[in-house]
Amino acid sequence: MNSKFFSLIAASVLAIQACTPQYIVNPPKTLDPKNVTLLELFDNIQDKWEDEQRVSRIYVVAHRGNTYDGQRIGIPDNSIPNIERAIAAGVDMVELDVRTTKDGELILMHNETIDETTTGSGAVANLTLAQIQSYEMRKRGKVYRDEQGKTYRVPTLKEALECTKDRVYVNLDLAGKDISAVKLFLILQEVGVEDQVMVFASSSMLAEYYKLSPFLALHPYINNVSDADNYNQYASAKLFQYGNKTYLDGSDFGYQMHMRKHLSYSNLLEGYDTQIINGDYSPLELFIASGSDFVQTDCAELVIDYL
Repeated sequence: MNSKFFSLIAASVLAIQACTPQYIVNPPKTLDPKNVTLLELFDNIQDKWEDEQRVSRIYVVAHRGNTYDGQRIGIPDNSIPNIERAIAAGVDMVELDVRTTKDGELILMHNETIDETTTGSGAVANLTLAQIQSYEMRKRGKVYRDEQGKTYRVPTLKEALECTKDRVYVNLDLAGKDISAVKLFLILQEVGVEDQVMVFASSSMLAEYYKLSPFLALHPYINNVSDADNYNQYASAKLFQYGNKTYLDGSDFGYQMHMRKHLSYSNLLEGYDTQIINGDYSPLELFIASGSDFVQTDCAELVIDYL
């Protein structure tokens, strides 16, 4: 083979490399919610991507505050000890669910009822805060007790945010829940975390939050890349959530989002977390290959260790 042939081969390889996004995952670094707002973090991530044309860091989100170890020992979802365990594991963000009690208080609770995570029963909307906090928290039917034998009650949103303040960023899942935007925002202001929290909600509710503050991070759900353009009027909509089937099918969704100056967020839950627990990290590899930025998981420390 002559040198001209080798030159053509080399040129082809370089052309392919130039068109193929490259991804490198670095060891986690300590974030600083106290001095770097969530929106500033998002801008820094996009700026770094534009400099390098690749994702240099995956950010790990603890779903309902869960970690693998926390689940193993039976720490309830959306509880203070679960949040503490996630922070100790080194997560970048915790995802928490918010609901409204009968007397208008905001608490952490994923389900419409308290049956799964407490010793009581009934719909959150039909119970007062005092009634809900009269019950102990449990997981898989067993009351959780820490090493000192202490049991826990369902935390209010304010109590949870006092725990996360200046320590970890927060994604508040408000989708499909009857939450007063004004009441929630006033709690964020009271605790002093309005620049450390983002809100996941319907399009109409995100518009309400943007009216309250253009500096509160909005977290829309989208089905495709072009959907993100529907939020261009909101300067604080920078990180978008999408379904995991997209990246599991081999899409470079995150890369396409970065090209439009947006960040992306998806999850590894249920069966995919089970794969990771069993030592199969192929779903996480597909997430990395997609060029996405934030991954939500129930086994945060295993994901962190792998990254």
